Amino acid sequence: MGNYGIKIAKSGESLESVDMDDYIFRSDVQSLPLIQKVEVNKTISSGDCIGTYTYTHNLGSFFFTQVFLIDKSNGVKQSLPFFNEDPFNKFYCDLDNFYESFDYEIKENSVEINYDVGCIIPQMGVDCSDSNITYTFEISIYMFELGT
Repeated sequence: MGNYGIKIAKSGESLESVDMDDYIFRSDVQSLPLIQKVEVNKTISSGDCIGTYTYTHNLGSFFFTQVFLIDKSNGVKQSLPFFNEDPFNKFYCDLDNFYESFDYEIKENSVEINYDVGCIIPQMGVDCSDSNITYTFEISIYMFELGT
């Protein structure tokens, strides 16, 4: 870390910090320019527990993209791909095991988020939850074109 340049610290953090996560920007570190960042919601209902949600950006290329699943109830942000079986404090399946599985594909002009959310019923199989479950995804698209 040099003694010159531009540093922009996150709110409440010191410019003297040595932790890179405490900064929004530092001129002494090459960063990946962000083109677009959005939060989108997808409600998964009974009968819709396996599928694909498509976010269309129309930027015209295959850009490097990062997708996070955000749990608004506790503020946890989880990078995709993500798999969780029987998550704590999610009681969508009565006493059966609830599971969630998410991944994503980068397409030209869009990002496809694949989901599989349901209930594992012992000795019977898998079924959709009877509850409507709304998920929030944070999609960040960076100015780095992937090879095609």
